[in-house]
Amino acid sequence: MDNLTELYCHIDDFYQQFKPEFEKQLIENGRKRLRACKISVPEIMTILVLFHQLRYRQFKGFYYHHMLGMMKEYFPNLPSYSRFIELIPRSIMPLCVYLKSLMGHCTGISFIDATKLSVCHNKRIKRHKVFKGVVLSACDTGKVDPQDSQSISALAKAFIQAGASNVMMSLWSVNDQQTAQMMKYYYQALYSDTKMSQAEALRQAKLKMITEARSGSDKPVYWAAFVLNGAG
Repeated sequence: MDNLTELYCHIDDFYQQFKPEFEKQLIENGRKRLRACKISVPEIMTILVLFHQLRYRQFKGFYYHHMLGMMKEYFPNLPSYSRFIELIPRSIMPLCVYLKSLMGHCTGISFIDATKLSVCHNKRIKRHKVFKGVVLSACDTGKVDPQDSQSISALAKAFIQAGASNVMMSLWSVNDQQTAQMMKYYYQALYSDTKMSQAEALRQAKLKMITEARSGSDKPVYWAAFVLNGAG
């Protein structure tokens, strides 16, 4: 909707239907919820939509330059910038519902745009590199799909597809304290010798968890969950 009047009328028509239904769901406590203001909620919603349509970089410049400078006659009750920021939360719920109502029904058909995007200047291509190795030390980051025994988790697969040489991940829920200790051993081993592979560093960390057992850290449940996928 490029026409401002059309946009406002569309939002206002929606809000007149939304408001009574929304107020029915509120719990009364005998107090007035919000202090009255001159600018209406549909006007606030219109301004927020207009901000994104005009593609300003930041809202403060948009409000001072465009709204207070050029649109004052269309919105005569515009408050100050700081007051408008305070009023925005009043429009969040109706604005979300309004935008949701504009979405079409999912047909199940998806389109993928394979257009090549330049991520950096040609002279910087050699310096634009992905991680050599990624460590996903949280719980279940490598949990397999029960329908496919050959698959790895979508998160780990995304890193590999993005160019990471390998990904370390966990196969089950891991203990936070013991995992932190093992990651410490892993990075100590990895950076103590520049020629050491990540697979060997992981092996050394597991051995250290066994030989320097602390609070039962030698138990496999604490260190065996971590595996390396990809070129070690």
